Order: sequence, then structure tokens, then C-alpha cells
Amino acid sequence: MPPRKDEGRWGPAIAMIERRWPAIIVLLWLAMAGWFVLSRLTEINLFSLSDTDDNMRMMQVRALLDGQGWFDLRQYRLNPPVGADIHWSRLVDLPLAGLILLLRPFLGGAGAEVWGAALAPLAPLLLLLFSLALVARRLIHPLAFALPVVALFFAASASGMFMPDRIDHHGWQLAFLALAIAGIADPKRARGGLVLGAATALSLAVGLELLIYLALLGTTVVLFWVADRVEGERLRAYALAVSGGTALAFLLFASNANRAAVCDALSPVWLSDAMLGGALLFGLETWGPIDWRKRLALAVAAGVVIAAFHVLAWPHCLQRLEGVSDAANELWLSHVREARPIYRHGWRVGLQYGALAGTGAIGWLLLVWRNRIDADLFRRTLAAAAPALAAAVLLLWQTRTGPAAQMTATIGTAALGWILVPLAWRSRFMPVTVLGTS
Repeated sequence: MPPRKDEGRWGPAIAMIERRWPAIIVLLWLAMAGWFVLSRLTEINLFSLSDTDDNMRMMQVRALLDGQGWFDLRQYRLNPPVGADIHWSRLVDLPLAGLILLLRPFLGGAGAEVWGAALAPLAPLLLLLFSLALVARRLIHPLAFALPVVALFFAASASGMFMPDRIDHHGWQLAFLALAIAGIADPKRARGGLVLGAATALSLAVGLELLIYLALLGTTVVLFWVADRVEGERLRAYALAVSGGTALAFLLFASNANRAAVCDALSPVWLSDAMLGGALLFGLETWGPIDWRKRLALAVAAGVVIAAFHVLAWPHCLQRLEGVSDAANELWLSHVREARPIYRHGWRVGLQYGALAGTGAIGWLLLVWRNRIDADLFRRTLAAAAPALAAAVLLLWQTRTGPAAQMTATIGTAALGWILVPLAWRSRFMPVTVLGTS
């Protein structure tokens, strides 16, 4: 069938866009970063670290640059003179500390802190945009890479984690989650498994807030292997990356306090779980049977072993990871805004969090349905959709899942636009044409 005239005319331009997509993403990042900086220029000049965690991060970096030990994250301004251990990670301190050191000769100490805090959140933003673009290219269409970036402008909760002066760790966690989803969406099995495992390890090094989504993605890798033994290549790479990466992250970034069996940070608790899980998964792939039913039984048995080990070895980590008492939860934690479910807020907050998450969930389901014909593509799409659907449902538990729900919803929203807008444009029914493209 000969190409249409418009396809012949636009063919070279389309091919160039598809070939130069990384450069386009960098340009979009520069434009978004410039807009973020200009929109918050007053707050930047005032060094407005409005969140307590942002201020604590700056104190942590100042202490590091003033000579406090790499593995010593005790904050002596809290509970002086003894201090208090902060279960954070030096991984997030590195970009901010590096920017401050780089800018000091030009701006002085105070100016370097001001602009270091302004620019540091833009680094994970670049990783986020590249990861979202990869997911869109792999699951929607090679030319759909920019649509999640557009959708991100409507994700106030998610994009707010990358604003200047937002130097807390949540931006990096969202970026690593997006990278993990890009790994599960990768048609190249070994590379996808390595990326997913490495992103999981890096996210665990930063914090445990997104553990449930990472566990979902890890479970899908096992189910891939159960459904098709050829996916063992992905499973083997994931097992090596998640166990080795977590061990390396623990050695490099776990503080002195986190070398105890604490539950709310990367500690021997989660290191041992990752090492045991990686060893079991590698063994499953190496000696796994041909029959999928036997593979499923072995996978379930491995899950039971990991769960039993966690319960028996670390029984104190079976409840709230923060370790707060029931009285503290009743008097304080349960009243924190982000710890309350979405329906406990006003309709404006519900709309802010729920509109994009709901739209994205619909888009993800539509994308799963569209990709159902190709078994491999269907599996990868369904696996990538799992964190988005879970985050949307978890809004009914706590609104702190809002940033993850919005970030993952950008892919579903992009898919919804990519699939439905052409259908509306080609429709002969006038109301559909007008409303669908207005």
C-alpha cells in the first residue's frame, strides 16, 4: 500500500524526532527547569526552605561539609547534647553537597547554599523525564515520549517534589520508581532486569516509602518467568542486581545508626531480605523446571520462605516501620494531613490528587487492553501499570501516596490521549469530533 501524501511529506521530520528524542527530552527539561526557577525566584533569594525535612537536609549537608563523618548522621541540634539519629542516606546529600562546593568559589558560602538548594532538585527531574519517556516509547509509541512530560504539568503534587529548595529525598525516590518502571517495560530482558534491580537498590538506599511499588514490580518479574521460561534472563539479571546493588548501597550509604536492626531505613533487616530473595530467585531461574505449574509452586514456596524469614528474624518490623507508639499515632501521626485518606480532606484536595490519578488509571487499563494481542508487550504493560493502579487505590488509605499516584498516572494519561484523540478526530459524529479534540 503506497504511503499517503502527508506521510511522505512529514516522514523525514517524524524520523528525525524519533531519532533525536533524548535531545528533545533534555530541551524540555531545560525549559521546565527554567520555568521552575523563574516561578520561585523570590523564594530562592529568600532561601525559603519551607518544609521541616528540607531544613533538616540542609543541616545534614552542612554538618558533612564541616567535617562530620560520612556514616555519622546524628543531628546534635536535636536533643542536645546527645543528639538524635536521622535514618536518612548520604546518597541524597551528594548532589547538594557537590553543588555547594562547586558554587562556593563564585557565590560565597551563603550564595552557594541558596543556589545549591535551588538547583539540586532538578537533577532527579532529568532522570524522571528520561524514565517516563522510555516507558512511553516502549509501551505506547516511539513518538509518544513527550506526552508524559506534558501530563506532569498537571501533576502538582508530583512536580512539586522537584521544585527549587525541595531538597528532601522524595524527588529522588519518584525518579528511581520511574526508572524501575522503565526497566520492567524494557523488551530487552537482561537490561530490563538489571535496571529494575539497580533502581530498586538505589530507592531502598534513599528510603522505604515506595517499598510496596518496588515489591510489586519484583513480583511481576517472577510472574513473567512463571508464564514464560524465556523470561528467566530478566529474572536472573534482576536477582543479581537487587541483591548486589542493595549490599553495595548498604556498605556505601548506611549510617552507623542504620547498621542496627531499624525498620524504617536500609538496615540489616532489609539487606538480609534482599540477599535471601536474590539468592532464591537466582536459584529458581537456574534450576527451574519446564512445566509452568511447577515454576509457580516453586515461586510461591520462595515467597513463603522470604516471608517466614522476615517474620522470624525481624518480628519488630511487622507493624509501623516508624516505630511510633499507639499513643503517638493517636495524638499526632494520624492527624498529619498526608497520613489521612483522600476522602477525609475537602473536595479541592480530593480533586487535586484524584483527578489525574483516576484519569491515569483509566488510561493504563485502556493501554493494557490495546496491547493484549502481543503476549510479551501485554505482560510488560500490565506489570508497569501495577504501581500506578496500586498508588491510585492507596489514596483511600493515605494522601502521601499522591505524588507516586500522579507521577505514574502521567503514562496512563499519555496513553489515553494517544489512543482516544485520533479516534475522536476521525469520528464522523460531530459532537465526538468537537468535544474529543477541544
